[in-house]
Amino acid sequence: MDNSDTYLLNFKGYNFEPSTVEIDFLENLDDFEIRDDDVFIITYPKSGTIWTQQILSLIYFEGYRNGTETVDTLDRIPFFEMNIRKVDFLKRPSPRIFVSHLPYYLVPKALKNKKAKIIYIYRNPKDVLVSFFHFSNLVVILKPADSIEHFMERFLNGKVVGSLWFDHIRGWYEHRHDFNILFMMFEEMKKDLRSSVLKMSSFLEKELNEEDLETIVKRATFQNMKSDPLANCEEILKHEIGKRTNDSFFLRKGAVRSDLLKFKKSSKIPYKAIACATVQFLTGAFLITTGCLLLAGYIGKVGAKRGVAVLIVGILVFLPGFYHLLIVYRAHRGCQGYSYQDLPDCGD
Repeated sequence: MDNSDTYLLNFKGYNFEPSTVEIDFLENLDDFEIRDDDVFIITYPKSGTIWTQQILSLIYFEGYRNGTETVDTLDRIPFFEMNIRKVDFLKRPSPRIFVSHLPYYLVPKALKNKKAKIIYIYRNPKDVLVSFFHFSNLVVILKPADSIEHFMERFLNGKVVGSLWFDHIRGWYEHRHDFNILFMMFEEMKKDLRSSVLKMSSFLEKELNEEDLETIVKRATFQNMKSDPLANCEEILKHEIGKRTNDSFFLRKGAVRSDLLKFKKSSKIPYKAIACATVQFLTGAFLITTGCLLLAGYIGKVGAKRGVAVLIVGILVFLPGFYHLLIVYRAHRGCQGYSYQDLPDCGD
Protein backbone atom coordinates (compact mmCIF):
# COMPACT_ATOMS: atom_id res chain seq x y z
CA MET A 1 0.00 0.00 0.00
CA ASP A 2 1.48 3.33 -1.12
CA ASN A 3 0.66 6.53 0.81
CA SER A 4 3.35 8.78 -0.72
CA ASP A 5 0.70 11.10 -2.23
CA THR A 6 -1.68 12.55 0.36
CA TYR A 7 -4.41 12.80 -2.29
CA LEU A 8 -4.12 9.13 -3.31
CA LEU A 9 -4.30 5.78 -1.57
CA ASN A 10 -2.84 2.96 -3.65
CA PHE A 11 -4.37 -0.41 -2.79
CA LYS A 12 -3.28 -3.45 -4.81
CA GLY A 13 -2.15 -1.26 -7.70
CA TYR A 14 -5.27 0.93 -7.86
CA ASN A 15 -5.61 4.54 -6.69
CA PHE A 16 -8.42 5.55 -4.34
CA GLU A 17 -9.27 8.89 -2.72
CA PRO A 18 -8.18 8.17 0.89
CA SER A 19 -10.84 10.10 2.81
CA THR A 20 -13.78 8.32 1.16
CA VAL A 21 -12.73 4.68 1.55
CA GLU A 22 -12.12 2.36 4.50
CA ILE A 23 -9.15 -0.01 4.40
CA ASP A 24 -11.06 -2.76 6.22
CA PHE A 25 -13.76 -2.69 3.57
CA LEU A 26 -11.21 -2.84 0.74
CA GLU A 27 -9.38 -5.73 2.36
CA ASN A 28 -12.61 -7.73 2.61
CA LEU A 29 -14.04 -6.93 -0.83
CA ASP A 30 -13.40 -10.46 -2.08
CA ASP A 31 -15.84 -11.91 0.42
CA PHE A 32 -18.61 -9.31 0.15
CA GLU A 33 -21.95 -11.12 -0.12
CA ILE A 34 -23.46 -10.67 -3.58
CA ARG A 35 -27.16 -11.29 -4.22
CA ASP A 36 -28.42 -12.66 -7.52
CA ASP A 37 -30.44 -9.49 -8.23
CA ASP A 38 -27.66 -7.01 -7.38
CA VAL A 39 -26.80 -4.45 -10.06
CA PHE A 40 -23.49 -2.61 -10.37
CA ILE A 41 -22.85 0.50 -12.46
CA ILE A 42 -19.11 0.50 -13.08
CA THR A 43 -17.15 3.30 -14.73
CA TYR A 44 -13.78 4.95 -14.81
CA PRO A 45 -14.22 8.34 -13.06
CA LYS A 46 -15.91 11.10 -15.09
CA SER A 47 -17.37 8.72 -17.66
CA GLY A 48 -21.10 9.24 -17.13
CA THR A 49 -21.38 7.78 -13.64
CA ILE A 50 -23.97 10.17 -12.19
CA TRP A 51 -25.93 10.17 -15.43
CA THR A 52 -26.26 6.38 -15.38
CA GLN A 53 -27.22 6.53 -11.70
CA GLN A 54 -30.06 8.81 -12.71
CA ILE A 55 -31.20 6.52 -15.52
CA LEU A 56 -31.28 3.44 -13.29
CA SER A 57 -32.99 5.40 -10.51
CA LEU A 58 -35.75 6.26 -12.95
CA ILE A 59 -35.98 2.69 -14.25
CA TYR A 60 -36.15 1.03 -10.82
CA PHE A 61 -37.90 3.54 -8.55
CA GLU A 62 -41.45 4.38 -9.58
CA GLY A 63 -41.81 6.93 -6.80
CA TYR A 64 -38.87 8.90 -8.15
CA ARG A 65 -40.13 8.52 -11.70
CA ASN A 66 -43.59 9.93 -10.89
CA GLY A 67 -42.29 12.62 -8.54
CA THR A 68 -43.76 11.29 -5.28
CA GLU A 69 -40.41 10.29 -3.75
CA THR A 70 -37.86 12.82 -2.48
CA VAL A 71 -34.83 10.62 -1.86
CA ASP A 72 -31.60 11.77 -3.50
CA THR A 73 -29.67 9.64 -5.94
CA LEU A 74 -26.86 8.77 -3.54
CA ASP A 75 -29.33 7.17 -1.12
CA ARG A 76 -31.08 5.19 -3.85
CA ILE A 77 -27.87 4.09 -5.57
CA PRO A 78 -24.88 4.48 -3.23
CA PHE A 79 -21.22 4.33 -4.19
CA PHE A 80 -19.89 0.90 -3.29
CA GLU A 81 -16.30 1.56 -2.22
CA MET A 82 -16.86 5.25 -1.36
CA ASN A 83 -19.53 4.79 1.28
CA ILE A 84 -19.50 8.36 2.60
CA ARG A 85 -22.88 7.97 4.34
CA LYS A 86 -21.85 4.75 6.11
CA VAL A 87 -24.75 2.73 4.69
CA ASP A 88 -25.10 -0.85 5.91
CA PHE A 89 -25.22 -2.60 2.55
CA LEU A 90 -26.19 -5.94 4.07
CA LYS A 91 -29.45 -4.44 5.38
CA ARG A 92 -30.48 -2.82 2.11
CA PRO A 93 -33.57 -4.34 0.49
CA SER A 94 -33.27 -6.09 -2.85
CA PRO A 95 -32.63 -5.31 -5.57
CA ARG A 96 -29.54 -3.43 -4.46
CA ILE A 97 -27.97 -1.08 -6.99
CA PHE A 98 -24.42 0.17 -6.52
CA VAL A 99 -22.11 2.43 -8.43
CA SER A 100 -18.36 1.80 -8.46
CA HIS A 101 -15.05 2.76 -10.06
CA LEU A 102 -13.37 -0.53 -9.09
CA PRO A 103 -11.15 -2.39 -11.56
CA TYR A 104 -12.21 -5.91 -12.48
CA TYR A 105 -9.76 -7.61 -10.11
CA LEU A 106 -10.98 -5.84 -6.96
CA VAL A 107 -14.73 -6.49 -7.19
CA PRO A 108 -16.27 -9.20 -4.98
CA LYS A 109 -15.48 -12.64 -6.36
CA ALA A 110 -19.16 -13.65 -6.17
CA LEU A 111 -19.87 -11.24 -9.02
CA LYS A 112 -18.39 -13.91 -11.26
CA ASN A 113 -21.37 -16.19 -10.70
CA LYS A 114 -22.92 -14.37 -13.70
CA LYS A 115 -26.25 -13.76 -12.00
CA ALA A 116 -25.73 -10.25 -10.62
CA LYS A 117 -25.59 -7.66 -13.40
CA ILE A 118 -22.96 -5.07 -14.32
CA ILE A 119 -23.41 -2.08 -16.63
CA TYR A 120 -20.02 -0.70 -17.66
CA ILE A 121 -19.99 2.84 -19.11
CA TYR A 122 -16.96 3.96 -21.09
CA ARG A 123 -16.18 7.37 -22.59
CA ASN A 124 -13.68 9.01 -24.93
CA PRO A 125 -10.57 9.48 -22.75
CA LYS A 126 -10.04 13.00 -24.12
CA ASP A 127 -13.39 14.07 -22.70
CA VAL A 128 -12.69 12.16 -19.50
CA LEU A 129 -9.44 14.12 -19.18
CA VAL A 130 -11.14 17.51 -19.58
CA SER A 131 -13.97 16.65 -17.19
CA PHE A 132 -11.55 15.18 -14.63
CA PHE A 133 -9.36 18.31 -14.82
CA HIS A 134 -12.29 20.60 -13.98
CA PHE A 135 -13.57 18.26 -11.28
CA SER A 136 -10.15 18.01 -9.61
CA ASN A 137 -10.00 21.80 -9.38
CA LEU A 138 -13.52 21.90 -7.96
CA VAL A 139 -13.53 19.41 -5.06
CA VAL A 140 -11.26 19.77 -2.04
CA ILE A 141 -10.48 16.06 -1.75
CA LEU A 142 -8.75 15.84 -5.15
CA LYS A 143 -5.36 17.28 -6.06
CA PRO A 144 -5.80 20.48 -8.13
CA ALA A 145 -3.81 21.20 -11.29
CA ASP A 146 -2.34 24.52 -12.46
CA SER A 147 -3.07 23.73 -16.10
CA ILE A 148 -4.54 21.02 -18.24
CA GLU A 149 -1.01 20.10 -19.35
CA HIS A 150 0.00 19.39 -15.76
CA PHE A 151 -3.14 17.35 -15.19
CA MET A 152 -2.64 15.48 -18.45
CA GLU A 153 0.80 14.39 -17.27
CA ARG A 154 -0.71 12.93 -14.10
CA PHE A 155 -3.61 11.40 -16.02
CA LEU A 156 -1.38 9.67 -18.56
CA ASN A 157 0.87 8.34 -15.79
CA GLY A 158 -2.07 6.98 -13.79
CA LYS A 159 -1.38 9.37 -10.89
CA VAL A 160 -5.09 10.10 -10.41
CA VAL A 161 -8.03 8.44 -8.66
CA GLY A 162 -8.91 5.46 -10.84
CA SER A 163 -5.30 4.99 -12.04
CA LEU A 164 -4.89 4.51 -15.81
CA TRP A 165 -7.98 4.85 -17.99
CA PHE A 166 -6.64 2.30 -20.48
CA ASP A 167 -5.92 -0.32 -17.80
CA HIS A 168 -9.41 0.09 -16.35
CA ILE A 169 -11.35 -0.37 -19.58
CA ARG A 170 -9.00 -3.03 -20.98
CA GLY A 171 -9.22 -5.06 -17.77
CA TRP A 172 -12.99 -5.10 -17.78
CA TYR A 173 -13.25 -5.82 -21.51
CA GLU A 174 -10.71 -8.64 -21.52
CA HIS A 175 -12.49 -10.30 -18.57
CA ARG A 176 -16.02 -9.63 -19.83
CA HIS A 177 -16.74 -13.36 -20.16
CA ASP A 178 -16.27 -13.74 -16.40
CA PHE A 179 -19.22 -11.46 -15.64
CA ASN A 180 -22.82 -10.78 -16.63
CA ILE A 181 -21.93 -7.42 -18.13
CA LEU A 182 -23.34 -4.88 -20.58
CA PHE A 183 -20.97 -2.34 -22.13
CA MET A 184 -22.44 1.08 -22.96
CA MET A 185 -20.63 3.91 -24.74
CA PHE A 186 -21.19 7.43 -23.34
CA GLU A 187 -21.18 8.96 -26.81
CA GLU A 188 -23.84 6.53 -28.06
CA MET A 189 -25.98 7.31 -25.02
CA LYS A 190 -25.73 11.02 -25.85
CA LYS A 191 -26.60 10.33 -29.47
CA ASP A 192 -29.67 8.18 -28.80
CA LEU A 193 -30.76 8.19 -25.16
CA ARG A 194 -34.07 6.47 -25.85
CA SER A 195 -32.42 3.44 -27.46
CA SER A 196 -29.84 3.35 -24.67
CA VAL A 197 -32.55 3.30 -21.98
CA LEU A 198 -34.31 0.46 -23.81
CA LYS A 199 -31.04 -1.46 -24.07
CA MET A 200 -30.38 -1.08 -20.35
CA SER A 201 -33.93 -1.97 -19.31
CA SER A 202 -33.83 -5.07 -21.52
CA PHE A 203 -30.53 -6.18 -19.96
CA LEU A 204 -31.95 -5.53 -16.49
CA GLU A 205 -35.17 -7.36 -17.40
CA LYS A 206 -37.26 -4.34 -16.46
CA GLU A 207 -40.28 -3.79 -18.70
CA LEU A 208 -41.21 -0.18 -19.38
CA ASN A 209 -44.41 1.08 -20.93
CA GLU A 210 -44.29 3.95 -23.40
CA GLU A 211 -45.24 6.56 -20.79
CA ASP A 212 -42.52 5.44 -18.38
CA LEU A 213 -39.96 5.36 -21.17
CA GLU A 214 -40.78 8.92 -22.23
CA THR A 215 -40.56 10.10 -18.61
CA ILE A 216 -37.16 8.47 -18.12
CA VAL A 217 -35.74 9.90 -21.35
CA LYS A 218 -37.01 13.38 -20.50
CA ARG A 219 -35.80 13.43 -16.90
CA ALA A 220 -32.44 11.87 -17.74
CA THR A 221 -31.37 14.67 -20.09
CA PHE A 222 -28.38 16.64 -18.86
CA GLN A 223 -30.23 19.95 -18.47
CA ASN A 224 -33.06 18.38 -16.46
CA MET A 225 -30.57 16.54 -14.25
CA LYS A 226 -28.60 19.73 -13.66
CA SER A 227 -31.71 21.48 -12.31
CA ASP A 228 -32.86 18.50 -10.21
CA PRO A 229 -31.53 18.83 -6.61
CA LEU A 230 -32.12 15.10 -6.05
CA ALA A 231 -29.84 14.22 -8.98
CA ASN A 232 -27.25 16.98 -9.45
CA CYS A 233 -25.20 16.17 -6.30
CA GLU A 234 -24.71 19.85 -5.45
CA GLU A 235 -25.83 19.55 -1.83
CA ILE A 236 -23.66 16.47 -1.37
CA LEU A 237 -20.71 18.32 -2.86
CA LYS A 238 -21.20 21.40 -0.68
CA HIS A 239 -21.96 19.77 2.65
CA GLU A 240 -20.40 16.29 2.56
CA ILE A 241 -17.37 16.56 0.27
CA GLY A 242 -16.42 20.24 -0.03
CA LYS A 243 -15.92 22.67 -2.94
CA ARG A 244 -13.01 25.00 -3.65
CA THR A 245 -15.23 27.48 -5.48
CA ASN A 246 -18.92 28.17 -5.95
CA ASP A 247 -18.35 29.22 -9.56
CA SER A 248 -18.43 25.64 -10.87
CA PHE A 249 -20.80 22.72 -10.48
CA PHE A 250 -20.64 18.94 -10.13
CA LEU A 251 -22.52 18.54 -13.41
CA ARG A 252 -20.59 20.82 -15.76
CA LYS A 253 -21.39 20.14 -19.42
CA GLY A 254 -21.73 16.43 -20.05
CA ALA A 255 -20.71 17.13 -23.63
CA VAL A 256 -18.87 15.15 -26.27
CA ARG A 257 -15.50 16.71 -27.15
CA SER A 258 -16.46 19.71 -25.05
CA ASP A 259 -13.43 21.91 -24.38
CA LEU A 260 -10.50 20.30 -26.15
CA LEU A 261 -9.91 23.00 -28.75
CA LYS A 262 -10.40 25.80 -26.27
CA PHE A 263 -7.78 24.34 -23.96
CA LYS A 264 -5.39 23.82 -26.82
CA LYS A 265 -5.64 27.48 -27.79
CA SER A 266 -5.66 28.99 -24.31
CA SER A 267 -3.26 26.75 -22.41
CA LYS A 268 -0.22 29.00 -23.00
CA ILE A 269 0.23 31.39 -20.09
CA PRO A 270 0.63 35.00 -21.39
CA TYR A 271 3.31 36.19 -18.99
CA LYS A 272 3.71 39.62 -20.63
CA ALA A 273 -0.02 40.30 -20.35
CA ILE A 274 0.07 39.26 -16.68
CA ALA A 275 3.08 41.55 -16.09
CA CYS A 276 1.27 44.46 -17.79
CA ALA A 277 -1.82 43.89 -15.66
CA THR A 278 0.29 43.75 -12.50
CA VAL A 279 2.08 47.01 -13.37
CA GLN A 280 -1.27 48.63 -14.18
CA PHE A 281 -2.75 47.43 -10.90
CA LEU A 282 0.19 48.64 -8.78
CA THR A 283 0.48 51.97 -10.63
CA GLY A 284 -3.23 52.59 -10.18
CA ALA A 285 -3.01 51.74 -6.48
CA PHE A 286 -0.06 54.12 -6.10
CA LEU A 287 -1.89 56.97 -7.87
CA ILE A 288 -5.05 56.42 -5.81
CA THR A 289 -3.01 56.56 -2.60
CA THR A 290 -1.17 59.67 -3.81
CA GLY A 291 -4.43 61.38 -4.80
CA CYS A 292 -5.94 60.69 -1.37
CA LEU A 293 -2.84 62.05 0.38
CA LEU A 294 -2.92 65.19 -1.81
CA LEU A 295 -6.58 65.77 -0.99
CA ALA A 296 -5.86 65.33 2.70
CA GLY A 297 -3.02 67.86 2.50
CA TYR A 298 -0.31 65.44 3.55
CA ILE A 299 1.76 66.04 0.40
CA GLY A 300 2.38 69.70 -0.28
CA LYS A 301 -0.26 72.27 -1.10
CA VAL A 302 -1.14 71.56 -4.72
CA GLY A 303 -4.86 72.12 -4.40
CA ALA A 304 -7.92 69.92 -4.38
CA LYS A 305 -8.32 69.90 -8.18
CA ARG A 306 -4.92 68.33 -8.74
CA GLY A 307 -5.57 65.78 -6.00
CA VAL A 308 -8.90 64.84 -7.59
CA ALA A 309 -7.26 64.56 -11.01
CA VAL A 310 -4.57 62.21 -9.69
CA LEU A 311 -7.24 60.17 -7.89
CA ILE A 312 -9.37 59.82 -11.04
CA VAL A 313 -6.38 58.80 -13.15
CA GLY A 314 -5.43 56.27 -10.49
CA ILE A 315 -8.91 54.73 -10.52
CA LEU A 316 -8.93 54.55 -14.34
CA VAL A 317 -5.57 52.76 -14.30
CA PHE A 318 -6.36 50.53 -11.30
CA LEU A 319 -9.69 49.07 -12.42
CA PRO A 320 -8.59 47.41 -15.69
CA GLY A 321 -5.46 46.10 -13.98
CA PHE A 322 -7.56 44.62 -11.19
CA TYR A 323 -10.01 43.12 -13.72
CA HIS A 324 -7.24 41.50 -15.77
CA LEU A 325 -5.60 40.04 -12.66
CA LEU A 326 -8.99 38.63 -11.65
CA ILE A 327 -9.17 36.91 -15.05
CA VAL A 328 -5.67 35.50 -14.47
CA TYR A 329 -6.71 34.10 -11.09
CA ARG A 330 -9.93 32.57 -12.40
CA ALA A 331 -8.24 31.08 -15.48
CA HIS A 332 -5.47 29.67 -13.29
CA ARG A 333 -8.08 27.97 -11.09
CA GLY A 334 -9.81 26.56 -14.17
CA CYS A 335 -13.08 28.37 -13.45
CA GLN A 336 -15.73 28.00 -16.13
CA GLY A 337 -16.06 31.06 -18.41
CA TYR A 338 -12.55 32.41 -17.78
CA SER A 339 -9.62 32.07 -20.17
CA TYR A 340 -6.17 33.60 -20.63
CA GLN A 341 -7.42 34.56 -24.09
CA ASP A 342 -9.56 37.24 -22.43
CA LEU A 343 -6.41 39.20 -21.54
CA PRO A 344 -5.22 42.01 -23.85
CA ASP A 345 -2.53 41.07 -26.37
CA CYS A 346 0.85 42.25 -25.07
CA GLY A 347 3.00 40.46 -27.63
CA ASP A 348 3.44 37.09 -25.89
